[in-house]
Amino acid sequence: MESITILTSLLFVWLKARIDFEENFIKIKNPNSILGFIPLGSKKFSVAINQIASVDSEFKLLFKNLIVGIIELCTVPVFLRDSSTIIIAIIFLILGVSTVINSFQIHLNINTTSGQLYYISAFIFQKGKLSNIESSLNNLISNRMDDTNNRKVAEVQTEALKADNAANTAAIVNAIKDSK
Repeated sequence: MESITILTSLLFVWLKARIDFEENFIKIKNPNSILGFIPLGSKKFSVAINQIASVDSEFKLLFKNLIVGIIELCTVPVFLRDSSTIIIAIIFLILGVSTVINSFQIHLNINTTSGQLYYISAFIFQKGKLSNIESSLNNLISNRMDDTNNRKVAEVQTEALKADNAANTAAIVNAIKDSK
């Protein structure tokens, strides 16, 4: 069983999504949070590999979050004017940078054969992990399709039977030649 952990936030590293690949299922655990950083449980779901119709990813810009992050960054100079509010300025700087970076999201969408959509969201720097998950899931879907393709299975069995028949025929011919 393979397990991949994905950070869903740059600053709040305790918010992690996880996907577990089992033999016939994938299990996904997505964190729920209040205000984007206070953990409040998680959303868990399992999907059978044979129920996955397609997997795709998309880039999203959360425009409201981007504006909030820019506003947070614009307040930093106001707090830097007074030496007693430098700590507040540093907090707003960290929150502003984190909010701006987290506004650029990558979504991995898992579509099932019943039409249900599951997704995992991560910030832009986790794109490589989500791409690996997407290709792994597409490989699992492809393997499942190959296993259930009657024509391919019949061709493989026919080729195996031909090879067995050719070997048996050669053995019979050799046995007849040896008996003379």
